[in-house]
Parts: sequence; C-alpha cells; structure tokens
Amino acid sequence: MAFTIQYCEKCRERVNPSDFEKGLAIQFRNETYCKKCKSQVQHLIEQDDSVTSGGSLRPPSAVRKTIRRTRGATGVFRQASESGRRGSSTLSPRGGHGNVHRPPTRSGPSASVLAGLFLGGTVLVLGILLLLFQDKGPKLPTAQEKAQQVKAQQKLEQAQKRKKISRLYGDTEERVAEDVRKSNYSKAIGRWEMLLRNLEVHLPESQGTMDRARRELEKVEDVREAKAGEYFRKQKGLADRSVDSKNFEAARNHWRVFPEEFKVRGYRARIEAELGQIDQAQRDYRAAQEREEQIRRDEQIRRGEQAQSHGSQGMPIPDASWKVLLDGQGFEGWSASGARKVWRLTQDGSLAGRNSSQEISSIETPVQFQQGYVAFEMALVSGALYFNKARSFEVSFEADGKMIRERVWHKMVISIRKGQLRVWLDGRKIYDTPLQEGRDLNSAFGFSLKPGQSAAVRKLMVKSLD
Repeated sequence: MAFTIQYCEKCRERVNPSDFEKGLAIQFRNETYCKKCKSQVQHLIEQDDSVTSGGSLRPPSAVRKTIRRTRGATGVFRQASESGRRGSSTLSPRGGHGNVHRPPTRSGPSASVLAGLFLGGTVLVLGILLLLFQDKGPKLPTAQEKAQQVKAQQKLEQAQKRKKISRLYGDTEERVAEDVRKSNYSKAIGRWEMLLRNLEVHLPESQGTMDRARRELEKVEDVREAKAGEYFRKQKGLADRSVDSKNFEAARNHWRVFPEEFKVRGYRARIEAELGQIDQAQRDYRAAQEREEQIRRDEQIRRGEQAQSHGSQGMPIPDASWKVLLDGQGFEGWSASGARKVWRLTQDGSLAGRNSSQEISSIETPVQFQQGYVAFEMALVSGALYFNKARSFEVSFEADGKMIRERVWHKMVISIRKGQLRVWLDGRKIYDTPLQEGRDLNSAFGFSLKPGQSAAVRKLMVKSLD
C-alpha cells in the first residue's frame, strides 16, 4: 500500500499511516485530524451521522494507494485516493459532508481458540512422552534367583572380609618388624594384642588368622625374654664388681638404668632382690667398720686405763658417780642461742645439729662447775664441733681424715682440773695445756656450730669436782 504524508489540520503534527489503521487518526470533510485533535471534531461527526439517518462510516477494505506528490497553496503534501478495482480509499457519508478515513480491521482467530489449541497440543505431547517412558516396574525375582542373589552377596562379603583381614595382618606385621628392629618389644607385643582384640570382636570367623597372630606374639615375647636375660646378666656382673669395691651407690645405679622394656616375667622382682642384697652388703660393711672402730677405741681406752692404774696422769673413766645429761627425755634446762631449729633430739637420744643459716648457733647444758670432767661421743657430718665453756675457753674438733673422721663416732673425755685442760680422743691425749689465770671457770658448758657445719653428740655425762 502507498500513502501520502498527512498532517493534522489543528496542530500540524505528522500523522502516521498506522494511526488510520488503528482508528487513532481520522479524515473528515477532506481534513486530517490526529489522535489528539480528533476529539474536537467528534461532535460534528456524530451530527453528520444522525443526519444521514443511520449511515455508518466503514474503513475501506484493502484499497491500493499510491503516493503522489502534490503541492497545494500551503505547500504541504496531501493524500490522493485512487479508486481501483478494489474500491475507494475513502468513504463519503450521506449528505456530502466530507470523507472520514477509518483503518481496516484485521480478521483472525480469537484468543480463546489459540489457548485451546495450545492446551490440547501440550496434553498430546505429555501423553506421548508418558507412553514412551512409562516405567512398567521391576520384574519380581523368583525364589531361586533370590537364593542366588543372597549367595552372591555372602561371597562378596566374605571376600571383602578376607581382604580386610589380610590388609590388617600385613600392616601389623610390617610395624612389628620395625619395632623389633628398634628393640621396642613392648610396642610390638601391643600391636599383636590389639590385632587379636579387633579380630575377636569384629571378625570372629577369622580363626586361622588369629592363630597365626598368637604364634607371632609368642615369638616376640620369647625374643624379649632372651634379650632381658642377656641384659640382666651383664648388669649383675657390673653391680657385683661395684659391691666388691665397696661402691654401693654405683652398684645401685647399674640396676636403676635397667630398661622398663625388659622388666617382665619376674625380672622386676629379681632386680628388687639384687637391690636388697646391695643394701644388706652396705649395712654389713658399715657394721664391720663400726666393730673395727669399737675394737680400736676399746684398745685405746684399755691402754689409758693401764696408764692410770700405774699411777700416771691418765684419762678419767666414767662410772656411776657421773651424771647423764642426754637421756632422750628432752632439753629441759638447756638454752640455745643464734639460729633457730639447728639442734634437735633424735629417737636414739642423740643431740643432732645442722646449721644451714648464716650465723653461729650454740646450745648450753644446765650444769655449771668450776672443776670437773665431761665425757661424750661425737660424730662429725661436715666441718667441726666446738666444745666451749662460757666466758672461759673453746676447743674445736675438726675432721682431718686421720684422727677424726667424718660419720664415725669418737669417744671424747675432757678434764678441767687445777687450772689444766686435758682432752682425750679415743683414749689418746690430744690436749694438755694450762688455762689462762683469771678466767671464770664457774659457768655452764655446751657446743656450737658455724654456718654449714653438722655434727651429733651422744652419751653425754658430766662429773663436778667442786
């Protein structure tokens, strides 16, 4: 179809040909009106329709149009209608009031028809798909087929179990070999025991594998026992040599380093027995030393008594007339000075002192005399022990490794008489010196320890000659 360019008579805006087809724009009395301005002439059209007594405006049906450029007095293009074989492009209402252009209406299927066709096609396609892919359901197996399936499943499970058992056994065997190579027998035995527990709980039907694991476990235990016996004999030889050389602490250390790995099947009890034998040997050795020391002291005392019986100036011998000061009943009447908690009374009635402070600590007996005798036994632990008489004098006993040895009881006798001080050590006189005139000898006596020194006193007795 061909159209000329049209412009609205009112607003002079261009009118598209499609507006005529849609009924938005009209032509009335050879004038064109756009969709905005057609309302201004609508009343004229209605009047014209009423005059023509029922005449109707119908759009032309497919009128061929040509575009012819004509320029009027106003210089605008107008639409020229050419009547052809199919009729005129405009309709003239009765009365000759002008031509009104109406767009042609298109005929076609309605929306309800299209919706029905679409719905029917969809149902048809779904039905076809349902027929093609319809699941007819599984075929139920027969009793024989069920039995075969159960048997096949059991075979599969047994094969999986055998594979699992083989894997567990092989893994344990490799790790045990590595542990035995490193002499870690307890760990190797623990691995076999763990495997046996797992098999008994989860795979009790694997009896053959469990028997193999038990045999391997026994082999590892036998190897460990053989190694333990070899190590035990070696350590016993070292410990016996240390005991023979009287190095008891070294002998104990040989058994203390015995590995826990080998303390099985009675070896722990045997080690405890060996340690007990070492302790007994040490006690016997100390008892022998004390007996020898006692014999030596008794000999020295006997010699002193012989000298005294021959009228020489000998060592005084304690008897029933002497007063016992250490009876194990306490320190009633005693006095201490310096550091506290240095002196204490032991269960056997000895007076033990250990000075770990930074000052001198002293303890004095309640007995005062000007002339008299003092007898006691002394054992030095470290350093020296000081015997003193307040405001008078002090005698020190220091360990020299010869006459006075540490941790050995020595018998001491002290005589203060006629201005003369005499001291006997194990029956041998070691001091014989006059006391300085003018000193006040009528005072108490006691003992003292300097910082870091330790000593013990027992069998303390005194006899006053005043």
